Amino acid sequence: MAFEAFGISEIANQLYAQALKSPGQTLEAQSQILGIPLDEIAHGHRELIDNGLALPSAQGVVVVPKTAATEILISRQKIELITQNAHFELLKEFTAKQPEPSTEIEVIKGAPEIHERLRILSERTRFEVATFAPGGAQSPESMAASQARNSELFSRGVSSRSIYLSSARNDSTTLKHVEWLNCQGSEVRTAPTLPIRMIIADKATAVLPLDPTPGRGLQGIAVYHNKGVVLALQTLFEAIWATAAPLGQSRTLTKDTHGLSDDERVVLELLTVGRSTDDIAKQMGVSARTARRIVGTLMERLEARSPFEAGYQAVKRGWI
Repeated sequence: MAFEAFGISEIANQLYAQALKSPGQTLEAQSQILGIPLDEIAHGHRELIDNGLALPSAQGVVVVPKTAATEILISRQKIELITQNAHFELLKEFTAKQPEPSTEIEVIKGAPEIHERLRILSERTRFEVATFAPGGAQSPESMAASQARNSELFSRGVSSRSIYLSSARNDSTTLKHVEWLNCQGSEVRTAPTLPIRMIIADKATAVLPLDPTPGRGLQGIAVYHNKGVVLALQTLFEAIWATAAPLGQSRTLTKDTHGLSDDERVVLELLTVGRSTDDIAKQMGVSARTARRIVGTLMERLEARSPFEAGYQAVKRGWI
């Protein structure tokens, strides 16, 4: 099966097909078999990982089955379509004199209106909230508002699962908020990257921003009730949740963890998906100098000649 229709490159498709045929081969072996330079093979591997089609593994290249891969790619495309549909609904609202109300999507604009709609959604939630929080560290004021809003939710026994960016581990305010969430029985994990800010309530209602562009602020929200759309988003959440790292539990550095600090582990996770040192600095909320120092130390320990090779060696040796 070829995934060109989903925007996957020809080399990544070849790498995926070869990995299905012969699981566990190294990138070097893939390069020799396919006759493709190692740097292009490495780039194709990063592309597969970024799209959720491959997982870092000490046993060589490991890809997800065809059915799961197709579902992941369709889910990602549906996210793009959701945003496009939200903009279409907003445009229709502006241009139509009497737009017909939709039972599958609501478009909400304005801070008071958004706050009220989220309050109503919270009151109506009965068993679970799942959240992507890709915005990085938040202000103490926003954390306090979040706790006030969620206290009543938790008092009714509603469970909560949230995924933050890995950079949240470096923000003391966020860590205090996570500690509070853990005390309420909420689970929190982190991932190197997240596709979009999102809330899913009771696996039946999904909330996404109208404009997902970072730094643009919340221009409005789209509230979806369409079962197919919500199912696709829930599937995407579960896929990322399965590989995300728990946050809120202290780690004891042992031989099993190879003496890695939390920062070093996050850096290695980002290196395995091809992030540059500058990208790592921005994502972790540290200076470029600090990021270079951590990467340099890891390269030395792993005897790697490049940052990406350090990530590859870490996976190969079972460090992450």
